[in-house]
Amino acid sequence: MNEYEISICFIVDVDRQCMQWSTQSKKTEESNVAPPTFEMVSVPTLITDPVERAEYLVKHYWDKFDFKDTTYIHEPQVTEQALSNYIDLMNYVSPAAMSSSVKAMMKQTEQDSAMFQYFSEMMEKYLYDPNSPLRNEEMYIAVLEYLTEASSLSDVEKIRPAHLLELALKTESGRLRPISRTH
Repeated sequence: MNEYEISICFIVDVDRQCMQWSTQSKKTEESNVAPPTFEMVSVPTLITDPVERAEYLVKHYWDKFDFKDTTYIHEPQVTEQALSNYIDLMNYVSPAAMSSSVKAMMKQTEQDSAMFQYFSEMMEKYLYDPNSPLRNEEMYIAVLEYLTEASSLSDVEKIRPAHLLELALKTESGRLRPISRTH
């Protein structure tokens, strides 16, 4: 082997080692990135009444959540746990506070179309699925009311939520309950 061939082999070997080092560095950097988490808001200590504390929580539950960060979609252990805890909190507030909070949360999801779609599907999964332990038709009605008025949905996309809303509003006798419009 002449000097030229040795030099080429040396350059190729150095280049290969640099590429391996670069790949290892990227993997290390990627593994050092913390997965997204859900940060719960703190209730001010001045609020001592349990009902007021619960209403504060549901009103501000999503304040620290970034609805523009679509990485949450790929972290269901974070988003689904946060959502199920949120749904459980609704047992401690008035129907008006529940409806207002749900509609405000759904409005927040519209910041990103993928997040809007994801949370709409999760709300249906948890609140409307007959096998869900968190099934809550009253809360799902608030979601459906929001979806039928959502500016990000086309008229065609609103057909299904409107139909589900009509079904959900039926009483046992088959009559419709009055729809409360708060928009």
